[in-house]
Amino acid sequence: TPLRFAVIRRDAARVRELLEQTGTDAEAPLSRDYPDQFRKKGMTILHDAMFFSTPEIIALLLDVGKARHDAIDGQGQDALIWAVTGSNVEAVRFWLKRFPHWDLTVCDTVVGNNALLWAFYYLDERNGLPIVQLLLNAGADPNFVANAGGTILHLAAGSDDSSVGMVKLALKYQDVNHQFRAKSYFWSCVYWVLKMALRFGATSHKFVEVFGHSPGMTALHNAAMFGNSPVVRVLLEAGADKTLRTDLGLTALDITRIFGPFPVIEELLGQI
Repeated sequence: TPLRFAVIRRDAARVRELLEQTGTDAEAPLSRDYPDQFRKKGMTILHDAMFFSTPEIIALLLDVGKARHDAIDGQGQDALIWAVTGSNVEAVRFWLKRFPHWDLTVCDTVVGNNALLWAFYYLDERNGLPIVQLLLNAGADPNFVANAGGTILHLAAGSDDSSVGMVKLALKYQDVNHQFRAKSYFWSCVYWVLKMALRFGATSHKFVEVFGHSPGMTALHNAAMFGNSPVVRVLLEAGADKTLRTDLGLTALDITRIFGPFPVIEELLGQI
């Protein structure tokens, strides 16, 4: 819609003009996913503003457009989560000041990550550190565990472009040797099925491989899986135990050999 485009362009004057017109829908949730644009079904214009835009425009949507501040998208994500995943520091700051008692435990309906967990997964230290500090100051729990079992440390370490700065911050709150465990019955069942699939040789699907190996993983396993040698070094320096095994009996070195080759990590983990 014209309003959505004006919000994304950060054109405050046009946003106000459109909101003051009779009949303008200040919410206009998306009717389908747009994966190439990182946008989800049910995402409202306010969600777009939190991801892309400015506090001024967010305030216009709330005050002039009367947009619902508690709207969630099709995966249960609220406006604050969209600001975090968009690394929009000023939007996060504005939101937490405007809504000082915001529920920071709201999480998506797929894996159960809240705003703090998504910050550690998606963001590097440039925007991640200030956003995490804002969330912690507002009362976010650094020990929150997602339904799928993720913690801030697992998520910070769990990608090929993980930020060393975010991993070091997570280590201030998390046990470096904490092992990944599902919190919900649903995810416990999912992991059981995936582990059985791996035991019977179903290794051709990446989802099965990554999630099937997850139960029992430490952050060191995660970093090894994605070939992130700087993070592996940081975790080892923090006391990560190379001998710990996943539910399938694999050490971090075993994981490296399955998902590699990552020769630098193999050397680091092979040292006794």
